[in-house]
Amino acid sequence: MLASLGKPREEIPYENRKNLAPGLRGYYVHRLLVNAVAMWASPRYAWYIYRLLDEIHRQEREEMENKLEALL
Repeated sequence: MLASLGKPREEIPYENRKNLAPGLRGYYVHRLLVNAVAMWASPRYAWYIYRLLDEIHRQEREEMENKLEALL
């Protein structure tokens, strides 16, 4: 939880899963942090994500402008 009242919970955002099959053992990151970790580890991936988000925002702006024009 991002905002809470009182003492914040002390959650660890990763987990070392030792009880899995040898090919699956290792550290697992919380699903909400996967992209942040991947972007930190790979500038190429970060650039791809930045471009993807920019395209999504461009499309949303275009849709909003079209809706406004339709109302006028």
